[in-house]
Amino acid sequence: MSHLLQNITKVASSVVSLSFAAIVFPLSASAATITYNNSATFLSNTSSNYYLETFDSLPLRETNSPKAFSQGGFAYTVAAPNRLWVGSGIGNTGSPFLGTQNPNDNLTISFTSGNVTAIGGNFFLNDTNDDLTTGIVTLTLNDGSVINLNSPSSAPVPFGGFTTDGSIITSLTVSGPTTAWENFDNLYVGTAINRVQLPPNPTDVPEPLTVLGTIFGAGYGVALKRKLAKR
Repeated sequence: MSHLLQNITKVASSVVSLSFAAIVFPLSASAATITYNNSATFLSNTSSNYYLETFDSLPLRETNSPKAFSQGGFAYTVAAPNRLWVGSGIGNTGSPFLGTQNPNDNLTISFTSGNVTAIGGNFFLNDTNDDLTTGIVTLTLNDGSVINLNSPSSAPVPFGGFTTDGSIITSLTVSGPTTAWENFDNLYVGTAINRVQLPPNPTDVPEPLTVLGTIFGAGYGVALKRKLAKR
């Protein structure tokens, strides 16, 4: 019986160790990034307290880089290798947008508030006259996620967006062909709606001490049965 109790003790000790490790060192859940090409779908997965910047209050023509924006607890800066450019509107419609002063200058949006998990907007290319032009606009998130959008020659312009399941978005790079100017408008910055699902009945999982008590109880029952059988 002493050998059996020793084995039970060893198993119980292992369970305690594993349970302690699970409490102190929980498994980290990987954060998934989801991409969108539709603004309605993006917004349905984004909390309603987002910050929408239309850039309508900016004076037209060139402006210094970087330029900072903030509202409602969200903050970011927009930068280009040279100066930024405030255009006269998508397809010259009169609604300003933000872009690069020079062609082949990538735009970098750096999120500085440390709480952004959703980002989306209209991204497109134009020519030296601020007219829309065709080409591929590439959006690259800091985690390596990529969206390629087809910029059209006339409105409407495409939408691109990202949400994550927990990892903070720190930057977004907007790039395009060497002969065009990269731009964006109607920029949504906010937090994604949590899509992580908990177990159906998390309270049904026994606590470590309950598991330990069950093992000791079962082991003692087996030992007592064997002892009685020898009589």
